[in-house]
Amino acid sequence: MQQRALLALLLGETLRRCSTTLGPARSTLRRWRHWLAMRHEVFALHLRSHFPEFGRAVDPAAFWSACCAQMPLAAVMAWLDRQLAVP
Repeated sequence: MQQRALLALLLGETLRRCSTTLGPARSTLRRWRHWLAMRHEVFALHLRSHFPEFGRAVDPAAFWSACCAQMPLAAVMAWLDRQLAVP
């Protein structure tokens, strides 16, 4: 659910619509989006160094869409957790 919500938000879906269709409160969705946005540059740097195909994405939405097309968000975060200290 978190992966679907984050991708929808990154692709321009509103908080209200995501909340209505997926279930989490708007404040939760906002927090998830903010958390990812604040860490995008660091996460993207490490993921691109290991997965060069992600380097072709030009913006955060395209980058995370490419990542999630290759592996689930949970697997991406687990990989990052092994490489970095993911809060």
